Amino acid sequence: MVFENVFWSKNSFFDKLQLIFGLNKMKQAVLLPLILLFAGFISNRVKSQTEVAVPQAIIEFDHLTFDYDTVPEGDTVWHSYFFYNKGDAPLEIENAKPSCNCTNADFSPMPIPPGGKGEIKVYGTTQGKSGQSDRSVVVISNAKNRVVTLYLNGFVGPPTGDKKGLNPGGEQIKLGTNPFGWD
Repeated sequence: MVFENVFWSKNSFFDKLQLIFGLNKMKQAVLLPLILLFAGFISNRVKSQTEVAVPQAIIEFDHLTFDYDTVPEGDTVWHSYFFYNKGDAPLEIENAKPSCNCTNADFSPMPIPPGGKGEIKVYGTTQGKSGQSDRSVVVISNAKNRVVTLYLNGFVGPPTGDKKGLNPGGEQIKLGTNPFGWD
């Protein structure tokens, strides 16, 4: 009965605290910030426990840089960069943008399922190039790590006269053919 009278009375909040708990103004000034701090902590704790994790793809490459050593000017350099979807949502490659017009990058537009493997095929001509040749391909995907840069580095020496491309695996490829089987 006393509690109801105090609760419904027209007294201020601080007066109600004093009547209920017997707190004077000094104790109220110390206790109120502590109560608010505790309430904020509990509120954040409950919110963080109720947040739902959103499935997300994570792209992880075997390697980001390939060094092809020295090739003669005029050869075509080929390399495949393999990647894995380490996330829990399908991975989609949105774009693979080379740093120059002498380099191309091909990839499948099909989504890579969680735990799946994909490939980005990079090839470039050395025609008209000499000396150190550093190229890059910026890969953009829907993954948590949205942008990844791949590097293709090497040295272009003088032309040898034969018209063959060099596959870094050691196999010679005729220029104008596609060793990967895609158009």
